[in-house]
Amino acid sequence: MFDLIDEKKLKNIDLAALSDSVKAQEFKDYFLDSPGREHYRLLAYFSGMYSKSKLLDIGTYLGHSALALSYNQTNEVLSFDIVKNNNLKHQHSNIKFIIDNILNEKYINIINSAPFICLDINHDGVSEQNIYNFLKKINWKGLLFLDDIYLNREMKDFWSTISKKKHDVTEYGHFTGSGLVLFE
Repeated sequence: MFDLIDEKKLKNIDLAALSDSVKAQEFKDYFLDSPGREHYRLLAYFSGMYSKSKLLDIGTYLGHSALALSYNQTNEVLSFDIVKNNNLKHQHSNIKFIIDNILNEKYINIINSAPFICLDINHDGVSEQNIYNFLKKINWKGLLFLDDIYLNREMKDFWSTISKKKHDVTEYGHFTGSGLVLFE
């Protein structure tokens, strides 16, 4: 067992109130699914590890990862995507959606102030590698969560090349693979 994750606390996270913001019932079911099937409770769990912090979500898609990261209301969640994708029913005061490329130099201070980043983008391995390399280049310190590390050959290759300390947390996250990378 990975010692950063308390299984009992993880399983007791209740996302029901937040799930009211999810538009389609199918996606609500995913959002509420158990650890090991979906990663949303794990993201909410990580949100609870921080207080009054900026948490970054790179790859907004429907906004569900940002929603899970908003679990601890004292944190501010900044969700980045290069296209508008947010599909939540309700606005949340601690979530800000930004349509821009996180690799823009103007975001370095924001990135460096964030202790946690959720990276869930193209799943081509190349885009993920570019962000990983950028974080190394700017000497970022924190915990990087990677979704879908076993989804396809490209993501498996990307995961296997990571040189920093890493942990496979798929049993607590998404069934297509969840990984944590420690930037110390």
